[in-house]
Amino acid sequence: MEDKTPNNSKEELEEKAKERLKIKKEKAKKKRPEYKKKRVVVPVITACILVLTGILAAIHSTYFQSTDDAFVEGRLVSIAPRVSGPVIKLLVDDNDEVKAGQLLVEIDPADYEVKLHQAEAKLAEAKAQLNVTEKQIEEGGSNVQQSYEDLNSTKSKLDFAAKDHKRYTDMYKEGIVSKQDYDNSSTHYTVAQANHKAANEKSKAIQSALEAHKAKAEAVQAEIKRLEAEVEQAKLNLSYTKIYAPQTGMISARSVETGNYVQTGQPLMEIVPEQVWVVANFKEIQLTNMKKGQPVSIKMAKEQGLSLSPVKISGTCGRLMCCLKYEQNCYEEFLRTTPKVGAYVETAEGRGRVCETNLLTGILKVQLDKNPDAPIAVNKADVKLLKDGRVQVSRDEIKALKGLEDK
Repeated sequence: MEDKTPNNSKEELEEKAKERLKIKKEKAKKKRPEYKKKRVVVPVITACILVLTGILAAIHSTYFQSTDDAFVEGRLVSIAPRVSGPVIKLLVDDNDEVKAGQLLVEIDPADYEVKLHQAEAKLAEAKAQLNVTEKQIEEGGSNVQQSYEDLNSTKSKLDFAAKDHKRYTDMYKEGIVSKQDYDNSSTHYTVAQANHKAANEKSKAIQSALEAHKAKAEAVQAEIKRLEAEVEQAKLNLSYTKIYAPQTGMISARSVETGNYVQTGQPLMEIVPEQVWVVANFKEIQLTNMKKGQPVSIKMAKEQGLSLSPVKISGTCGRLMCCLKYEQNCYEEFLRTTPKVGAYVETAEGRGRVCETNLLTGILKVQLDKNPDAPIAVNKADVKLLKDGRVQVSRDEIKALKGLEDK
């Protein structure tokens, strides 16, 4: 039989040593109070965060200013046709980027092609008539020349007959020639006078006809100029059936479709140029440290989800252009539907007065009548605007209430 007493005494000694060590630790704890880690670290971190947040907020308020009263502006180019007719081709849509000279819309050119052919036919007819008149003028010039020659010939014959008649008259008085010879010379003189007079009248008539042909030629030439202007106008009208982009930009507010009949001057679309800018309205106290050329950050309406950080507001961002019309409409809609500061509204927690608005987020801060020192944040869709202390109720809601009363 073995003796186990030494082993048992050894275990007892170890247990007693552990007990003594435990007692010493408990005494040490009683002498010094225990500080848990979270009781020291968490408040310190929280305080540091608050201090840092305050410092950043102070710095931000000193060097950065913000406003939600801003909108995009640009010199929009309105596209309108210079001739009327049905649209047969529409080659662009909203937000399409176009280059200067790019074809946008084509109007049916059939009517204008017919008008051009008619004008060209009238012009060709006038030119043919001018050719005929010029031939008549040329022929009249020859006739005038011939009439001058005939007139000179009759004048020579008349002079000879006059001299011959005078000689025979003198000889007849002296009895040298017979009565018959005298009568013959007298007859020849009378005939020469008549021939000369007829040649003179004919020359005048031919000269008048020539002048008439010249006047007609001038009239035809004037008519040709008028018809040439009509042809040029017809060509212009035909060219106007194709509408080209006057400048580079982006299509916006397109209101035309293929097949629509458009009138002269009717707005079809707008081109937003590459150069657009943002107009931001700040308070006077915010303008102290603002200088030209400082960097800015622009955030568009919440439905767009765009955020831009250009070096300057220069309007060089292409994505900004597609928002021009949308942003303006959105801004006007926000202004129309958002209660103004000072307006009374009805919220789920009671009635109160609007003390602050945020157009981009649609969040209102309302001072409740029952607790004006603690404004609450509510969505503008969750409030009803009060007028004269009463809630504005829509017609549909009034009809619904009347229906309930009837039941």
